[in-house]
Amino acid sequence: MTRFVAYDVTRLLVRYAVPSPNGIDRVDLAYARHFLARPPASSAGVYMHGLQRALLQPALLHRGTVAALLSEIEANWQAGAADTISGYQRVKDFLCGASSAVPGRTALPERSAPLSNRLVRLRLLRPSGLRRSLFERIPVGAAFIHTTHYPFDHFFRWLKRRPDVKPVFFIHDLLPLRFPEYFARGHIAEHRRAMEIFARYGGAAIVNTWVVEQQVKRFLTAHGRGDIPVLVRPIPPDPIFAASRHIDPDLADIPYFVVCGTIEPRKNHLLLLHVWRELSRQWGKRTPKLVVIGRRGWENENVVDLLDRSHELRRHVIEIGGMPTAGVARLMAGARALLMPSFAEGYGLPIVEASAAGAPVIAADVPVFREVAPEATFRPPLDGVGWLEAIKSHADQPVVARLTAKHGSLSDYFAEVEAFIQSL
Repeated sequence: MTRFVAYDVTRLLVRYAVPSPNGIDRVDLAYARHFLARPPASSAGVYMHGLQRALLQPALLHRGTVAALLSEIEANWQAGAADTISGYQRVKDFLCGASSAVPGRTALPERSAPLSNRLVRLRLLRPSGLRRSLFERIPVGAAFIHTTHYPFDHFFRWLKRRPDVKPVFFIHDLLPLRFPEYFARGHIAEHRRAMEIFARYGGAAIVNTWVVEQQVKRFLTAHGRGDIPVLVRPIPPDPIFAASRHIDPDLADIPYFVVCGTIEPRKNHLLLLHVWRELSRQWGKRTPKLVVIGRRGWENENVVDLLDRSHELRRHVIEIGGMPTAGVARLMAGARALLMPSFAEGYGLPIVEASAAGAPVIAADVPVFREVAPEATFRPPLDGVGWLEAIKSHADQPVVARLTAKHGSLSDYFAEVEAFIQSL
């Protein structure tokens, strides 16, 4: 008999109508898609975040309600045609040298409703059976799946009253605890609370890499929970990346590179901007373009100063603060390479997405990247000369006849996840 699954949709609902997803959002969405596609009697959504008094504790949501909101989220992130064109076309115009293209920063307009309207939309949610607590409504022996590092203990306390429920946590990484110098103090505290919740309530874990698995095992052992089983399976990219591997003919002969991720110290954008200044001095008009996809994060003053004030860079670098998934996939497909100079990552989903789209990868020489993309070109994250030479080499490589990396299918991935859940 298939184990009933209660999937935590908290983050998806809180992130409802955000213009573009980050890596955690992509994983969350893939898991929600899968469990909502199960037969109605075998899964349900769990809404844990209170927006009104009736919802200040976890509650089961009707599947139809969650499915409808999920469709809206997917439409927003996968992008309707008009939004895909507006974001992608702006970058394409810049790459093609259109006279009307604006260099430098390009911020996509908000495509979603104002915050007040979104809150009203979420308040329409009606949990299933308000008079009965969540721990009374979930079937015996169910699994509870949480994938988003939520740091609020009181949302998980019901698990103590239901020891038959098997809590499974997806752990993305332990980076804020291992590399606190790259994170804001508040983020470190939240991550520590989330991991302590995992150690306190978790019955099993799922991770993307063996690197993270070893870190999780050490953390659990230090908290007296070294017996928790851990499934190691890298989640495949959204199929849209493999579907977008056909290169836009207008961009086939234009050398450009893509870096994708929030602009923050850990992502090491500063190295790339200094490389591009040197490229500009050496190659002048031959300098390839750099597309910086990602919203501005914290402690990024040096990077922002260069992006906003360097006239030299503005001729060759365009910054776009978030883009629909379809546009990112199309840009990756035609890039000379994806650049990933991060000092530390838990997985590096853009690397997996780029290789699925057929783009080469130049990555920082860190263990997790060696694991997920052994075919990439590696350079130490502080080796500016090495990065300069690697980028020069890739700039002259044609984009035809590329091979795409095989990452398996989401259906195969979730078959293994389901088997793991059944085994608990």
